[in-house]
This record gives sequence, C-alpha cells and structure tokens, in this order.
Amino acid sequence: MLWEATPHMGKNLASVAMNFASMGMILIDVVTVLAYVAFIPIDVAMNLASVAIIPTTSPEIWEVIPIMRIAIPFIGTAMRMIGIAMPLNGIAMRANRIYRWLTDTYMPVSRSAVPLIGIALRMARTAIPLSGTAIPIMRIPILFIGIAMRMNKTAVQITRTVRYDLNFATIALNSASVAVVTCLSFVALNTPAMSNSKVWFITGASKGLGLSLTKQLLQQGHRVVATSRNIHDLLKAVGDNNHFLPLQVNLASDSEVAQAVKSAKEAFGRIDVVVNNAGYGIGGSVEELTDEETRDSFNINVFGTLHVIRRVMPYLREQQSGHIINISSIAGFTANTGWAVYAAAKYAIVGLSEVLSADVKSFGVKVTVVAPGAFRTSFLNPESLVMTKQPIEAYEEVRKSHARYLQMDGMQAGDPEKAAAAMIAITGEQNPPLYLLLGKDAFDRALQKTETLNKAFHEWESLTKSTDYSL
Repeated sequence: MLWEATPHMGKNLASVAMNFASMGMILIDVVTVLAYVAFIPIDVAMNLASVAIIPTTSPEIWEVIPIMRIAIPFIGTAMRMIGIAMPLNGIAMRANRIYRWLTDTYMPVSRSAVPLIGIALRMARTAIPLSGTAIPIMRIPILFIGIAMRMNKTAVQITRTVRYDLNFATIALNSASVAVVTCLSFVALNTPAMSNSKVWFITGASKGLGLSLTKQLLQQGHRVVATSRNIHDLLKAVGDNNHFLPLQVNLASDSEVAQAVKSAKEAFGRIDVVVNNAGYGIGGSVEELTDEETRDSFNINVFGTLHVIRRVMPYLREQQSGHIINISSIAGFTANTGWAVYAAAKYAIVGLSEVLSADVKSFGVKVTVVAPGAFRTSFLNPESLVMTKQPIEAYEEVRKSHARYLQMDGMQAGDPEKAAAAMIAITGEQNPPLYLLLGKDAFDRALQKTETLNKAFHEWESLTKSTDYSL
C-alpha cells in the first residue's frame, strides 16, 4: 500500500511548488500595480507640460484641433489607469489557479490518506505487543488527514476570496479608474489650460481685428474683457461665454476706462495682455478737417490708448508681468495723400509705444506696436471711417486717394483671422517684437519707406553733420 501513496505525494509536492510560483507571480503583479500608481503623478506633470508646450511648438495643431490640448496629455494617464486593472485581473486569474491546484492537491492527499490508514491498522495489529510503538505510528495517518482537511478549508477560503473579494476589488478599481478619467476629462474640457490661459483686455472688440481676436481667444480657453461703444453690438457679435466680460466704455472718458480696468481685475484677478485696438479712420486734408473732427479723432485713437495704459500699469507693475499691444497702422510709418490727421494719430501710437517699451521693461512688461496693412474688415465702412464734412474742390489728389481706398472695400488682401492668430502667437514668445507689421502690403510699404529715409539721410549727410560745434 505504501507504494500506492508515493505517486500522490509527488503530485502534492508539485502542486505546492506551483502554488508558491503563483504566489510569486501575484507579488510581481502587486509591484506592477504600485509602479503604475507611482507613475500617475509623473503623468499629471507631463500632462501640464504638454498643455504648455503644444501651443508654442505646434500652433497649427492648437488652432485646427483645439480639443487636442485636452485629449493628448490625458491619454497617458488613462492608459496608465487601464494598466493598473490588467495586473489585478492577473492576480485574480492566478488566485483561481491556486484554488484549482489546492483542490487537486487535496484530492490526492485524501487518496494518500486511505492507504496510510490501512498501513496504520496493520501496524496497530502488529503493535499490540508493541503498544509503545503503535501509537506514534498511528499518528501518521491522523496527521495526513488533518493536513488534507486544512488544505480543503484553505481551498474553500481562497475560492471565496477569488470569486468575491478579488473580483469585487478588480471591478471596483476598474470602475474607479473609469470614474477618475471621466472626471479629469470633464474638468479639462470645462477648465482652460492653466499654464496657457491668460486674461486679455481688448478695446474695440465688436468688429474688425478686435472681434476676430476676441472669438479666437475664447475658443482657446482664454478669459477676455472686451470693450465697445455699444455693448449690444458686442454681445450680438460674440455671444455668451463664462470667460467673457463685455463692457460698454467710452475710451475718451478716463473715469470710464478706470472703472472698466477695475472690473476686469475684480472679475478675473489679473490682466495679462492689453490690446489697444479701438480706433477709426478719418480722411481729409488738414485744411479740410475742423478742429472738432481732429480732436475727436485724437481722443479715441491716441488719448483712449493713453487712458488704458495709464490705468492698467499699476496692476502690471504689481504683478511684474504683462504685455501691451498697441494697434497702429502702416499709415503710422508711411502714410498716403488725404490721411494726414489719421496718420498723425497712428504715428503718435508708434512713438509712444517705442518709449513705453523702455519705460516699463524693468517691471517685466513687454510692448508691441502693430502696423497692419489693408485687411478685409469693416474699416472702410461709414461706421469706422469718417470723411471730412467740408471738402475743398482744389484738393483733387485727396479725392482720388479716397476713391481708391473706398473701392478696395471687401477686396483687401489681409485676412483678419490670420492677423488675430499672429497677435496671439507673439504673446507666447519670451522676447516678442517691439514692431510687428501685418500683411505683405504693409511689409512692402515699410521697406520702401526705409529705403527712402536711407537715401534722404545720406543725400543731406554733409549738411546734417555741419551743424555740430567744430572740434
């Protein structure tokens, strides 16, 4: 009978070895789960880094597919969480194997116990005269039976654990993973990327470049405070948005500008970019334009800009950062016949921006003056362009110049959406330009002007230098 038990004992030992191997694999799976969990904070950090880097390294992706700023960074975290569930499934499967192996082990042990009992009985009969020997020998089958019973109990317990506890834990963790990823996606979709979101203060936002800029910024998750002479036009053009604060402001009034800037700070806590875009065109020779017409133009085109700068600078100085973008015109660098007062106002914007840049540099505030060419906006419409009310017949060239410009309406080469995108792009630069030309026509006219200046300066160089004291 003893030889009948020997093969079963070998199977028992093999089963025990396989059980320990499975337990070792379970430990490896547990370590894998912990490793995945440890990587999640790294993923979150990489997510934030991606949100900050993508707009500057791949602006075309950012513009065409804005939602990618949310989806791309969080894919890593979602995959990592799915990876946590996979080892737990492995743990459950291996625990099932342990159960099956223990069951297989229990049955051979039971079979082994039966012949051992027979051996024990025979030994008991033999041990009647040797009772002192029989009793210890009889302990052997009893011990094996006890082991078998304990193994059976262990198998039952593991079965319950596998079927209920581990499976429940796996399902719970998978559900938690899905919930976390869903929550992160919801928050990401409803919260602007903090490393890239800025607070913009834009004047003249109900039409033209200001409107294009406002819409693009809101689409990208920025917060925008926009002003207009008519708040109804602004709301109609932009619509409702939680990140949008529309304000009706008369830029010629310093007190209204001060209140608007204060409202912006109270609403969003800071101001990062200021765009002085409000303005309008005015046509006519100096003789033809009245003093009132000229002053009204300067009140908006120049003093409105000064009012905004004066009111935002205390906040920008306090936060030691900011970017002021002043919209001038190519007419502020090289003007054409019939636009003297408009050119004077735009020249003023260029000049004050140059000096302002030096004045505020130590506060971490940057300045850019933008000189657009002809863009397909409402600039040549009567609501944006004022013509002299007292034209003088003798100014024939002025009339011809005005006629040429008015015929361009709707056919300008400049795309306002691309111009807005360009202005957004420079705010992400560590060293943005002080001067920014927009449009090929502006670029060509500016180069021609620099060539004209260079030629004129050298033509009169000797007379220019002759005015110094003699050494």
